[in-house]
Amino acid sequence: MKQEPGAFNSTYEESIRYPDNYWCEKLNNKNEIHLFAKEDQKIIGTVSATFNEENEKANTAVIHGMYVNNLFRGKGIGKQLINCLLAEIKKSAGINKVKLWVKETQKAAMAVYENIGFKFSKRAGKNTVIMEKIL
Repeated sequence: MKQEPGAFNSTYEESIRYPDNYWCEKLNNKNEIHLFAKEDQKIIGTVSATFNEENEKANTAVIHGMYVNNLFRGKGIGKQLINCLLAEIKKSAGINKVKLWVKETQKAAMAVYENIGFKFSKRAGKNTVIMEKIL
């Protein structure tokens, strides 16, 4: 989060101020999925998805917080995280579309998403695009 603040909706400084119960509620929320990649008991990657987001259709899941520690990039961990997340999303009744926001400067991330089948949907601001995948 410190190294890649653009990958998250809030800054590191904001996130560390959240109380522990905030994180516990997120991890136990039935409308969210959180996955983590670990090596030697250390988290090296994460990705999340939410359902029933405000301003989204009921059939759509939204991916958030995709991140792999820069020391572990280029090893397929991001692709594995996304594929595992998509497998979990497919288990959710009524979800047939997944979308995500990505900065145009995150070329490697965009390439991973495109390789998995995400397609450009529309712009979301000056430097951000929305990508979608039909399940």
